[in-house]
Amino acid sequence: MLQLLDAGKSLNEICRDLHMSKRTVHNYKQRAGSSGIPLSKLRRLDDVQLNQLLQPPSSVPQPDERKEELDKELEHYLTELKKPYVSMLLLWEEYREEYPNGYQYTQFKKYLKEYKKRKELSYHNVYVPGEEMQIDYAGDKLYIRDKSSGAWVEVVVLCCVMPYSSKAFAMGAYDATQENLFHCLSRCMTYFGRVPRVAKSDNMVQWVKHGSQYERPFTESTDEWANHYDIIPDITRVRKPKDKAPVESLVDQVYKYVYARLRNTIFYSLDELNRAIFALMDEYNTRPMQVKRVSRDVLYFQDEYPVMHELPDHPYMFRYRKNITLAPDYHVIVGKEQHKYSVPYQYVGQPVAVLWDMDTIEIYSGLERIAVHKRSFVKYGYTTEDGHMPPNHLAYKRSKEMNADDYR
Repeated sequence: MLQLLDAGKSLNEICRDLHMSKRTVHNYKQRAGSSGIPLSKLRRLDDVQLNQLLQPPSSVPQPDERKEELDKELEHYLTELKKPYVSMLLLWEEYREEYPNGYQYTQFKKYLKEYKKRKELSYHNVYVPGEEMQIDYAGDKLYIRDKSSGAWVEVVVLCCVMPYSSKAFAMGAYDATQENLFHCLSRCMTYFGRVPRVAKSDNMVQWVKHGSQYERPFTESTDEWANHYDIIPDITRVRKPKDKAPVESLVDQVYKYVYARLRNTIFYSLDELNRAIFALMDEYNTRPMQVKRVSRDVLYFQDEYPVMHELPDHPYMFRYRKNITLAPDYHVIVGKEQHKYSVPYQYVGQPVAVLWDMDTIEIYSGLERIAVHKRSFVKYGYTTEDGHMPPNHLAYKRSKEMNADDYR
């Protein structure tokens, strides 16, 4: 503008060329003239000097006694806010008791939040390709419907992410017990196709043993799973969610990308639900990211997959074992679902060993496997093979199944 004024251009020409209003150009021209400095010299001044000459002095706000009082207490309020159960509303009530003429709640909350932002600085973590996988459970549940009763059954969702590429995995389970946690983690390793160096979780009881500070902090199951995959288990600091910020962010993305898309669909089995989740996660991983302009899969297979180590020959299976004496009903009870599985009736009264994982139930007499079943999660149900039943029971069962047409 100064250059055009110095060249003798009219206000209309300057406004047209610089897309400025006449009022703005006129005001600046007046201030330049009142400075007493020729336009040729004004043009050579730096921005700071020009600002002092051409910008009108800003009005200095009058000091507010309430603000000065609040500023003295902000550090104390921020410390109190970090304590359990303390809310901003409670702090404001205490503030008004001490300063009856102080700010209302909205202003108090505004200044405290601004102070908190200035004080709590964030450290930017840099992640090495293929180095770390982060693990967390989503706080909200999904649901499946029981066909027989029509009741809704809760499903927890485990989320895993490779922070460098943001490649993600999610899977539902009936609960967050160790058998379900490590079953989902083994499925995650199979999904990724290779194994990172470190697996990091928060201090969940399935992962961490809350015992003596002198003992190894991880549960026996965590160590077994980690040894199987040659992976180093790790934990975050207590109440430090930013230690695993990528997986916290993934949980929010799963809510938006998976939960939202499945909100109107009814599923009648966990396998059916997980198939839908896996399909959506495949879609999520292949979509280009807004900032990086490439997909998570592209980054993962380009930079992370080559530096990760190979999977073992078979996935880890968390197995339970119990030794019992076979009861007269020749069935064994397995799992939290209390489902019963048949054993050949000849072994009634004899000691048998029951081993089970998420897929299979095996029953042994000594070293001989005498029965094997696919696991069922139907609560209090029965899985019975005809060959395990005594002849009279089998005859009775068949008679119950026959009708008039069979007899004819």
